[in-house]
Amino acid sequence: MDWKKTKNILIIALLIMNVFLVYNIYFKDNIDQEIVDLTAVKKLLRERDIDISSISQQTYKEMPKFSVSKIEYKQSELTEIEELGFDLTTNEDVLSANFNLVVNSDVQLQELIENVKVILGIDAENSVLIYNYHIDGKTFALYNQDEDGYIFDDGYLKIESVPDQYVLIEYQWLDISKNDESLNGLIYPIEKSILSLLDLNKNDGETIRIIDYQIVYRVEEKEDLVIDSITTSEPLPYWRAITDKNESVYFNGLR
Repeated sequence: MDWKKTKNILIIALLIMNVFLVYNIYFKDNIDQEIVDLTAVKKLLRERDIDISSISQQTYKEMPKFSVSKIEYKQSELTEIEELGFDLTTNEDVLSANFNLVVNSDVQLQELIENVKVILGIDAENSVLIYNYHIDGKTFALYNQDEDGYIFDDGYLKIESVPDQYVLIEYQWLDISKNDESLNGLIYPIEKSILSLLDLNKNDGETIRIIDYQIVYRVEEKEDLVIDSITTSEPLPYWRAITDKNESVYFNGLR
């Protein structure tokens, strides 16, 4: 038996199977998403050095419309955060708070973060923890605003910290109103959308690990998202991928 020829035939057969899988999942919109095996998609991406092993099946159909605007910071909140020892700055309405752990070495890190959350009114009723992980000596955490079970990308509390060095917090919160109508169009099934990760740029031999992949509401034109009690923006659903390098990638959610 010609083993070299047999090996080549097997490789070609596997490539054809992968192409067939991509075509059926990614391009055929009439496929019943309930019969698609997400495990097969995970295997395909893993072969391309994209790890989505932590991602679970999610199903979305019609989604409601929302209107959002940025919430203006209260002076009392800013004063209380400064009194904790933070240095405050703002950039395009995003609040940044930096705490020097070298100078304030006796401060308990987790207690400090919880105090900030209390001041800003961030709790389990209006937010969800998206990730909390460690890499290269740093800890990264992200809380997104939650309204009626829907996640808003533009409402967030981001925390970056290094023990005995610093804590950096970025904060932006939204005023959210749910409308009485639904968005036009259905949501792309996760099995179709997640294959868009095949287009990510990466170095040879590099594995990209996706730590979160879900539908979020997002305002695409950020200049439309302003602090104004009259003018509001209408966010649209996007599939958001977050890598273990703290990078976010967005794909259209509506068909």
